[in-house]
Amino acid sequence: MKKAILLALIWCIFLSIPIEAKKKEYTYTIIYDSNDTQLVEIKEEIVELTQAYFDNVDWASTEILFRNDLSELEAETRHAEYKNGNLKFILGDGQGERITGNFTKNSYCIEEVKPVSLFQKWFQW
Repeated sequence: MKKAILLALIWCIFLSIPIEAKKKEYTYTIIYDSNDTQLVEIKEEIVELTQAYFDNVDWASTEILFRNDLSELEAETRHAEYKNGNLKFILGDGQGERITGNFTKNSYCIEEVKPVSLFQKWFQW
């Protein structure tokens, strides 16, 4: 009987643990050419181009797209690489300044998932 009570107690503890879904954060790194002087303008252009890329693809499918095809993000003097959630742009010789940041997801289409546990759901907490 003690084992059954102990197992029921452990089961209740597992059911009360909230379930969380963590979204993937995508970051970018821009490594400028040693001769570039218009750093802000180039950064804004790259971020706008990539955000437009995000708008056409579901956030969950973005990693697959980055792994397979980055040709739309590349240009004559701009090379793009993707590794472990970081999108790296190398401009020219890549010996200049380095800027990093995070991409933001447009939230007008998809609802945010709230953490819920089964125990709370059963007892309406």
